[in-house]
Formats: sequence, structure tokens, C-alpha cells
Amino acid sequence: GCHDAATYKIYKNSKYISEIFINNVCKNKPKLCDLSTDIIKNVVQSFAATQSGNSFEDMLNEGARYLDLRIIPVNITDGKILSKPINSSSQIDIHFSHNYVLLNFNLYNGLLEIKKFLLNNPFEIVLIYLSHFDGSVYNSDQFNNILPFFNLKLINIVETVFNNMIIKNCDYKYKLPSINDIYSKNKRG
Repeated sequence: GCHDAATYKIYKNSKYISEIFINNVCKNKPKLCDLSTDIIKNVVQSFAATQSGNSFEDMLNEGARYLDLRIIPVNITDGKILSKPINSSSQIDIHFSHNYVLLNFNLYNGLLEIKKFLLNNPFEIVLIYLSHFDGSVYNSDQFNNILPFFNLKLINIVETVFNNMIIKNCDYKYKLPSINDIYSKNKRG
């Protein structure tokens, strides 16, 4: 498996770091936060990148079958953290993050990389773990406003990309299916 798999994007190039959050600085001094974000991108790159390579497909070709993907809702227009309440899932996009480090890399494009591997390897199974939805950035009131829209957007993106490739636990009465169950029901990995 690959821990914080999407961080491969920043392993060689800090341009994929969209924002860096230092709670007190950003909350109380937004201009200082912008300045520090620009200055410390390269420093952050050295500790935020936990994977190297060129794509999820590379990780999967090298043998990984479990991807830990940390995601966070962002403003659809600028890819930054939402600063105001929202009232629709059309106002958000979902990007990858590593705690306070927001990546300039969205979930949809990342999942397309994984799908490409699965289409080229129809008997492989990849477990995708999506977590850290608030990125430790949103307070509970903000996130409670975002959560219903985030859930709709997340489901829409995953279903749009993978469609009939998704294996749901609930189809197997709350137990994980065996590989044979998956092959017999889905005629593929």
C-alpha cells in the first residue's frame, strides 16, 4: 500500500502545493500566511511528499494495491479552502491534501489514473481509502455546512469515474467480499 499516495505530485515539483495552512497565522494574519506559503513551498515539499514516482498508475504497476488518499473540499473557482458557507455541491471541488498542505491536484483526475490501470489490468483489485476530509483546516461549524454537499460531490466523482467497477461492502451484508465473490459477481477484478 501507499501512505498519502497523492503526495507523489509534490515529490519533484512544489508547484503542486496550492496552499499551506498554519492555523494561527492564516486565521489572524492572512497576508502573512500568503507570504509564508510562497516562501516555504520548497521546505514543505521535503516533508509533505511521502511518495515518489510519476503517477498512481506507476505505484500500481510497482505492486501497490491499496492507496491511502487524503481529500478535502475546496472552492471550485480557485481550488482554495472555502471561506464562506455554501449551498450546493456545484460550488466545490475535491482535491488531495496532506494535513495542512493542499495539493493542486483534484480527485477526479487522480481517480482517472487509477481507472487507467484497472482497464489495462482487468483482473486486478485496488483498495482505495478516502480519509481526512477536513484536512485539519475547517472548524466543525464550517465542515458541518460543507459535509452534505461534499458527500454528494464525492459520490458523484467516484461513480462517474468508476461506474460499474465499484465493489460495495453493503452488497455482501457488511462483510468484505472474497476475491472469488468479486470475480463471479463483476466478471472482473
